Amino acid sequence: MIFRILLLVIILSGTCIAQETLSPNIEDVYALPDDTNKVISLLSLCTKYYDIDNDSSLIIAKKAFAISERIKYKRGEVESLFRIGNNYYFLNHIQKAINHFEQTIAKAKIINAQYWIARSYRQIAAINIANRKYQEAIFLNRKALKIHASMSDSSNLSQCYNKLGFLYMKSDKLDSAFIYNQKAIDINTRANDLRALARSYKNLANLYLSQKDLVTSEYYYKKALSLHENSKAHEIVNTAYKYAQLLIQQKKYQEAIQYLQFGVTLAEEIKLLKNLPQFYKDLSLAKELEGSYKEAIKDYEKFIILKDSLQYKEEALLLSRKQKEVEVLELQKVSFELEKQKEHYFISNKNRKKLTIILIITLIVLGLLIINAIKKKDLIQKIADKEKSLTNQLIAKDIRNEQFNAINEVTQNHEITKEQIAKELHDALGGTLAAIRMNLMQLKKDPIITKIIDKLGSIASASRFISHDLHPPLLQSQTFCVVIEDYLSHIFNNTDLELCTTLLPKAEINKLAINTQLTLYRIIQELCSNIKNHSKASKVSFQLLAHTDDISLIIEDDGIGFTASNATLKTNRGLTLVKERLKIIDGEIEIDSQANKGCTIYIFIPTLR
Repeated sequence: MIFRILLLVIILSGTCIAQETLSPNIEDVYALPDDTNKVISLLSLCTKYYDIDNDSSLIIAKKAFAISERIKYKRGEVESLFRIGNNYYFLNHIQKAINHFEQTIAKAKIINAQYWIARSYRQIAAINIANRKYQEAIFLNRKALKIHASMSDSSNLSQCYNKLGFLYMKSDKLDSAFIYNQKAIDINTRANDLRALARSYKNLANLYLSQKDLVTSEYYYKKALSLHENSKAHEIVNTAYKYAQLLIQQKKYQEAIQYLQFGVTLAEEIKLLKNLPQFYKDLSLAKELEGSYKEAIKDYEKFIILKDSLQYKEEALLLSRKQKEVEVLELQKVSFELEKQKEHYFISNKNRKKLTIILIITLIVLGLLIINAIKKKDLIQKIADKEKSLTNQLIAKDIRNEQFNAINEVTQNHEITKEQIAKELHDALGGTLAAIRMNLMQLKKDPIITKIIDKLGSIASASRFISHDLHPPLLQSQTFCVVIEDYLSHIFNNTDLELCTTLLPKAEINKLAINTQLTLYRIIQELCSNIKNHSKASKVSFQLLAHTDDISLIIEDDGIGFTASNATLKTNRGLTLVKERLKIIDGEIEIDSQANKGCTIYIFIPTLR
């Protein structure tokens, strides 16, 4: 298996380096003596046909699968199934494509081919996007994202973030769309992947365009186009067209005409004829609005001519595909003839080599018996090791469950104790102080008594704040949003911090289960206390956003930050408490912080109502 993988890498590397004239001929591929090499070469040839003729590519992929299945070459089966599904997708046979992607996932799981599982999830998601099933597409892309993240595959991880940003925009969850698009930009910037960065800027421009923010949208379209040398030509054409449409909306007709003409030139160079009619139609509109009526009429005539001619070109392309399919079938016949000739040659030499074959078989059988005995011994040892490993895993799992239950119980007892102390402070101490103050107010007023009354008022106020900090009774009598806003206003009072608070939508946030509200309140207490005491920040942004399936808490400051390493997180008692509380309600935390560059904390909690 290792030899086959190495061979696959060598052949694929050679294919990338080789000139077009050195690419494998289909007759040469079928004539290869080794079936594994034949599968690898067929898959390489199938990939080359993607952009030429999907019907031919499909036939080649099916041949590769048939050989892989016959010789039990599992990786070949997985890759062949994926390419068959891809070709069906390009040929618009959607259900067949989905079936083959699902088969790819099932077979890839057997051999743990994580890359092909993730690619298949993404292709099924693409089909769901075309059918406007955005929630299903989000689910599949998040599954693919986890796989790429576990493989540290930054390029595909960036593509997943980009796609999730697009999907959340289509689902009207613009806050999530911005977060995922920003993550894609961060990865592409670190990797210096300018082509992917251009795609991210274009997505960000589309996001701002959806919010009618034309100025910001124009800024990011320009940034995307500034990186056009690193992008594929068809992506540049698409971005130029979108930007030109934005310029028309802004009544910048001269600039729009320039970008539309640039798009026409590039589309003609790369033979992207299907885009030309729409370019000429918008070019005619821009010139008409700009006042060049004669030029506008000429461009509209080109639009009419191209629109009519493309229909005939599509019919000619269909005929060409059919002809290539016949050619591939003829080449298949040639390959079958070659295989028959090889078989005939083997039969003619059979008698002459009979004795040699018997001797070789005897030696092979003897060798296999020896190898089998060794493998059996190793297998027994592996089974014993596996049983030991499973036993240790079960013990570890039981310990983790016990620890989790203990943490939950301690947390609940801690809250009960806090509630009792708060009640004593509020009812006993608070009531006593109020009574003393009332009695003193009955006495003859003099400066000393007045100072004592004022001091008792301050002590009562402090006692009440400590009581509410230990256990907020307002959760029972006021809405959760009001409690949070009051707390934030109080804790950052008398400081130089500039506070920006966003709670949306408040109606959904106020419906959260009381346990979730209390956990969120404790987390906010801990994080805000850290910011106030340690961050040295001048600005704090606080966002609490409710979605359909979860609620996100985003706290950002411009303070001194810290290096978010595992060692730092272990020694930070506040963050440790936050993580332990999140475990109880199945929440997640992400920290984006660097020394002297501020800190952003993302918290995601499943919605429990």
